[in-house]
Amino acid sequence: MTLVFYRMKKIPVNYLNLFIYLLIIAVTLWIGYIMVYGKGGIVRRNELRKELAIISREIDELSSQKDKLQWEIEHLSNDERYIQGFAHDSGYRLEDEMIFKFIERDKLEGIR
Repeated sequence: MTLVFYRMKKIPVNYLNLFIYLLIIAVTLWIGYIMVYGKGGIVRRNELRKELAIISREIDELSSQKDKLQWEIEHLSNDERYIQGFAHDSGYRLEDEMIFKFIERDKLEGIR
């Protein structure tokens, strides 16, 4: 079996056509790069979508906290029993009230 090499016909290279093809390829690659990594590209949009989700969760948490604080302000302004309970929890007492503190026996023996 012998290999036969055929002489290829020499085709003249038209440099202008070659330049245009290379330019089209370069522009296409540049547009693709901008679409993926550019200012409004896919990567940036995904980052912004994640950031939007985080901010949305923070807004929900702050809104919930705001509602709780508004409820507490309303009750501290108008509800006498709530005010007394809040003061009692904060360590205040009525004039005729006595507070007893119970200490476990094990802790009491350690003090002696």
